[in-house]
Amino acid sequence: MAKRKAQEQVANTSHWHLAPASFLILGFVGSGLPAGNANSWYWIAAMALNVVARLTIPVEPVVLARRADTPMSPAVRWRAVSYLADALLWAGLVISINPLTGPMATRVGGSLAVAMLLSALSSASRATPLGLALGWTIPVLAMAVHGSSGGVIAVGLMLWIASVVWLGATRPVAPPRRLATVESTLPNSSGSTRRGVQLAIQTSAAPMIAIHEARVFEINSAGAALLGQISFDCIGRRIGELAVFDPPNALDLAQAARDGPVRAIMRSVTLPRGDPIDVRIRVGRSRSGERIAVLAMDAPPVAIAAPVAPAPSPEALVRPPTRPASLGPPGARGSGAAAEGEPRVVAGQFATVPTGEASTQAAGALAAGPAGGPEHRAPAKPTSESVAPAGAASAVPAGAQAALQLPDLLAKLPVLAWVVDGDGRVVHTHSAEVRRWGMKIGATMRPRWWDTFVYQARSREAVLKALESAVLGRPTYDLLIERASPSGGRLALRSHIVPVSWPDAQGKEQPSALVLDTIASAHELLENDRVRRRKDHYKSLVEASPNLIWACDASFHFTFVSRRACRELYGYAVDDLVGVSIGVLLNPGADQTAARRALLALREGRVMRDVEMSHVTKDGKRIVVAVSAAALAGSGGRFSGAVGIMVDVTALKQREASLAEALRVERTVLDSAGQALAVIRDGVVARCNEAFLQLLRRSASELQGLRIVEIFAERGDWAAATADADRASLSDQAVVREIKLRRSRAPALDEQTVWCQLTLRSVDRGEYVVALADIDSLRRREAHALFDARHDELTGLANRRLFAERARTALATSALRNSGCAIVVIDLDRFKQINDRYGHQAGDEVLQEMARRLQRVVRPQDTVARYGGDEFALLIPDAGARRDIEAISNRILDELARPVRVGGRIEESLSASVGIALAREQGREPSWLLSLADRAMYEAKSAGGNQAVFAPLADSISESPGLGMPPAVGRAA
Repeated sequence: MAKRKAQEQVANTSHWHLAPASFLILGFVGSGLPAGNANSWYWIAAMALNVVARLTIPVEPVVLARRADTPMSPAVRWRAVSYLADALLWAGLVISINPLTGPMATRVGGSLAVAMLLSALSSASRATPLGLALGWTIPVLAMAVHGSSGGVIAVGLMLWIASVVWLGATRPVAPPRRLATVESTLPNSSGSTRRGVQLAIQTSAAPMIAIHEARVFEINSAGAALLGQISFDCIGRRIGELAVFDPPNALDLAQAARDGPVRAIMRSVTLPRGDPIDVRIRVGRSRSGERIAVLAMDAPPVAIAAPVAPAPSPEALVRPPTRPASLGPPGARGSGAAAEGEPRVVAGQFATVPTGEASTQAAGALAAGPAGGPEHRAPAKPTSESVAPAGAASAVPAGAQAALQLPDLLAKLPVLAWVVDGDGRVVHTHSAEVRRWGMKIGATMRPRWWDTFVYQARSREAVLKALESAVLGRPTYDLLIERASPSGGRLALRSHIVPVSWPDAQGKEQPSALVLDTIASAHELLENDRVRRRKDHYKSLVEASPNLIWACDASFHFTFVSRRACRELYGYAVDDLVGVSIGVLLNPGADQTAARRALLALREGRVMRDVEMSHVTKDGKRIVVAVSAAALAGSGGRFSGAVGIMVDVTALKQREASLAEALRVERTVLDSAGQALAVIRDGVVARCNEAFLQLLRRSASELQGLRIVEIFAERGDWAAATADADRASLSDQAVVREIKLRRSRAPALDEQTVWCQLTLRSVDRGEYVVALADIDSLRRREAHALFDARHDELTGLANRRLFAERARTALATSALRNSGCAIVVIDLDRFKQINDRYGHQAGDEVLQEMARRLQRVVRPQDTVARYGGDEFALLIPDAGARRDIEAISNRILDELARPVRVGGRIEESLSASVGIALAREQGREPSWLLSLADRAMYEAKSAGGNQAVFAPLADSISESPGLGMPPAVGRAA
């Protein structure tokens, strides 16, 4: 008893890891409960006792998820009751806390959520998910009603209940592996006992099954064949799911152990119409005392003369749309169920080597080679009958008894020859050691070929296709395949599968397939593996592509379409399009003339590149695809089909249409704007409106490729403006400045440039938006106004304001350079008499003429101003020595003394009185120098005029501001 309890505790170890988490929850909640509340401590004690009690409940090891028809074990039921008690205790805790504050509600809610998760990880969650969900709802509802802030937490916990219950109900269970299942079904048996039972059953030729606690923990292939199963699928399942027994209590191990071996009748659940099987049940014990039942099955011998599966009808031999319905294994495409009344397949029995015409036909088919078919057989006369292995029953049909013996040479070669009829049954094998070739069931039992050999998945599919082709008369040679060896290893074989005719039970010949297996070389295996990898790689690339990759025949019917694009792009299954014309995808509502012309051009060997077509999907959606294809050449260079790709460009076309519409709207906005606008990208005008072209008087072709800096009158203005715009873009602002631009095709010289107000905004690196406003007329009006304000209206000379500004500038410059500067005052002699005699109009003409003469005499850097009436002033900057000033004054006197035409008819002679003041010698104050020059001019006029007088130096020194220049002036020679 103690040993039994210890074993139960071992089985329960998977649940011990939940206990620490449960106690941590109790500590976390208890640390936040009020210290003086006795009910809280009662609750902690009750929860702890419940957790400890739950750990003492033994739970049987779970090999598979519980089936719907399997009753719940008592241990699992008690564990579910324990978790329901947890829920009720949590509800009591919530009600006992008064008041249930927000922090406490959060603490209790979090702990409750963790407790729910722990229950979901237990075996009870898979057994009673709905019961646990209803139980945990009780404390959640208590929190929602009792706590002031528990409503929100309760809503979250309800969602959490749904999540954790779903997690527990759908928690994956490890699949039943062979070794793991045996260990779980025999948890206490010693390793030697378990291995001994397994080895004994596997090495036995008789069908046997080993059972522990009503579950199969070992079965050999012969036993699985009798049950209509595969041995691997039987491990770990209940025996009641595989077979039924008569009497029903035949598997009562206690009675069998007491009464000795029990005989019973067993029927397969998978093959309910199969013959009953005699079973001997023997019960033994392992070293740990566990009962183990071993079932030895007696299969009655099957006579070949007994009715076998009927021969396929002529209609069945005609190639259907898929393949012969009975050649493939169960679950394979198009495979059918076993025929009613078919003989059972018994392992360990092997057929007699057939003699006679059938074997001769097989030898003839092998000798025929690649060109051989049913019509190339080489029949021979019967001679004798070969002997089969000892103990084997004859499997030769009646119609094949009187045929020749196959040559002994074939039997001595390292090959395996076997025949498969139209129903997929192995009807003959020819080899001395068929087991060495991986054959599990002898041909005597007429087994299906997929039960006889264990093929690798890809190889089984290849063999299936080859057998289909052989039954329909098409041979297959040099097929590299892999199948399991008797020891479970891998056999690499080269197979030739050719069509033959084989007699059925009535002696009628039916299309069959002869398979010849030989050992493949290492080089062939490596090359085959390399080709297979490349094929898989290519297939993966094709299936990963979102574009439809297709192939068609000479009639433009699909022979291949990629699965992913077929499903995602068009909504079709692959079988829906294979064999269908390409035209089924064309949109009937669109003009497909160009598409059909491009497809027909493939017949001429031309390549189709990115031809846009309008297609329609299965659900009626219209898409645009770009089709590229290349023609395939068959025998004689004739068109045999094409391969191509269809790329969905619907989204691209939609974006192009949206972009075209946006550009149209942008162009409309730009052209309708009265202001000149342009987009500059990388220093070149990318787009502009018509106002921009009119402002610069250029055409769009002239601006194409023109650098923007070329239109600036000052090339440095663009670099400075863009630098300011880049800095302003950091604060999302633009810069505004006035610049001068160059125009093209200007009719006048003054119109070759235009003043504009430039608004520049940086939108991206190297990209700017330019707005130009024409301010040229405004600048011209400002310039005219400024000119009028600083020049004499009659003569156009500088007025007093401009003369004073320039005098201050020149005197300041001469002071810095320590150079000379002179101010000259000129007054016309006898001008009053001419003005009184001929009138003011004539006087104005005389003044204009004198002004022109003065401008011709002086240097460009000198300034001549009308100071008032008939008085003029002259500013000579950078004046040289005194004699240079005297030379200038003498030229002025000579020029003004020349006769002047008055009124256009009469010439009159005038003269001028000139007064000169020197800046360096007589000071640098403009007003003071003007007064000195004016006094010197009056001195010259008093002396009779027509002469120039310098202000005396002595007077200058005594009266000059800061220098003490005297008021007296002297006459210069």
